[in-house]
Amino acid sequence: MLGIAFTSNSEAQAPSLKAPASGKAPRKKAAARGPNQSLVDAAKRCGRVGDICLKHCIRLTRAGDTSLADCMLAVQAMLPVCSTMGQLAGQDAKRLKNMARLCADVCADREDECRKHEFHHRECKNCAEACAAMIKECKAVIGA
Repeated sequence: MLGIAFTSNSEAQAPSLKAPASGKAPRKKAAARGPNQSLVDAAKRCGRVGDICLKHCIRLTRAGDTSLADCMLAVQAMLPVCSTMGQLAGQDAKRLKNMARLCADVCADREDECRKHEFHHRECKNCAEACAAMIKECKAVIGA
C-alpha cells in the first residue's frame, strides 16, 4: 500500500514542470562572463579544433601518409596546455600570466606546424587560425 503525504500551505511547493501560460518555454539565464571569458572561449575553440586536427592526422597516418607526423605531435602537446589554460582563466588563477606565456609559446609552435599544411588540409588551416587567436588572447593577459 502506498503512503500518501499531505503538505500544508505553509510548506514549500515543488516547482511546476509546465510551460508558462504564454506557451513559450522559459529562457535560460545568460552565462556569467568573467574577466577572462574571451580567453576561456579561445581555449575551448583551440581544444575543439585541435581534436578535429588530431583525428585527421591519425586518420592519414593510419592510411600510410606520414607527412603530418610532426603536426600530430604538436597538437598532442597543445591540447592539454589549452585545456589547462581555459580552466585557469575561468578561475582567474594567481599564475594565469605564467600559464599564458607557456600557452602562447606552445600555440606558436602548433601554428607554425599547421601553417605548413594549411593549403592542403582544411583541418590544419582551422587549427592554425585557432592557435593564432589563442596567442592573441594570451598576449592580452600577459600585457605583451
